Amino acid sequence: GSGEALELGGLIPDDSPAIQAGERSQQPFSVPLTADTAVVERAPAGFSQAEQEAIVQRAVDSSSGEQAEEAVRFALPILNTRELFPGSEEDGTTAVTHLFFLPDVSLTSRVELAREYRDQAGDGNYAGVTGPGPARLAQFEEIENALPLVELGTVLAIALVVGLTFRSFGAPLLTLVASGIAFLVAGGAIPWVAEQLGAGIPQEVEPLVVALTLGIVTDYTI
Repeated sequence: GSGEALELGGLIPDDSPAIQAGERSQQPFSVPLTADTAVVERAPAGFSQAEQEAIVQRAVDSSSGEQAEEAVRFALPILNTRELFPGSEEDGTTAVTHLFFLPDVSLTSRVELAREYRDQAGDGNYAGVTGPGPARLAQFEEIENALPLVELGTVLAIALVVGLTFRSFGAPLLTLVASGIAFLVAGGAIPWVAEQLGAGIPQEVEPLVVALTLGIVTDYTI
């Protein structure tokens, strides 16, 4: 949504029916009706009665108290006790706790809070954070880590191809200087245009901007 556009702009536009339905649900209800973050706990041998009660009690404690407004607004634990789910072949082995947050909590903060919630799980059992939100943040982190290599590889490829084609040091140098200037201009112009339009720029498309900018400028320079 637009509330986190400055940190991680979404690929889904704010005026999409799904986003609008989620925003409307926050008006009549104290919590949103959708959750993109969840904590999964699993015990292959099955949770004991005490462990199941602890999972539910932890959700209740997180949904109330003085820290509820600052952290998890509402936690909804769902267990496959007595094979309640269609297709479930196990009894009391898995618990999925959906975490709901206030609208102004950023994606990074949601994932950090979910990890803190996960760390409170009982010892000896698997516990992990999942959902569209954490998956998107993990994707963004992978892009951030790989982007320098993508940029370096693109620059070296341009220098090599242009240099071999024209058999000149000046040709690839001119191409890279022009591409660098274009990339700096695009890096400032695209966010400015998005701000004027009230839209967010998805960080996931940054490699595409790099490839398009360098590729187009290289073509015109040649």
